[in-house]
Amino acid sequence: MKKSLQTLLRLDGLVLMRKGLELAGQDSGKPRFDDLDKEIQKLRRQLPPSALSLYDRLAQRYADPLSPLEDRICQGCRQQVSKRLAALASRSRELRHCEHCGRLIFAKEHTPDYVI
Repeated sequence: MKKSLQTLLRLDGLVLMRKGLELAGQDSGKPRFDDLDKEIQKLRRQLPPSALSLYDRLAQRYADPLSPLEDRICQGCRQQVSKRLAALASRSRELRHCEHCGRLIFAKEHTPDYVI
């Protein structure tokens, strides 16, 4: 799941960048949106269908469907998760669900440098 996590993080970053540009009213940069859209589609094709479907469902619910876990706190809902879940997230590079909000959480130490 490590590769899927990295791909999801890159995808989420690009989607957030596109939303930010739209909100800033930078729609005059149509070629920039085209480039972003192409990269987003490329990343979406690299993901397993189950991971992509899960991401899409969460993205409909949250602006930030992926959330780092810091000191047992989901940075999406700011709630403390169980010690067990924090340990599982810390020991593996697999995505886990926050027990409170359902976002995909991951241990901050597993986050690639370009995300932080």
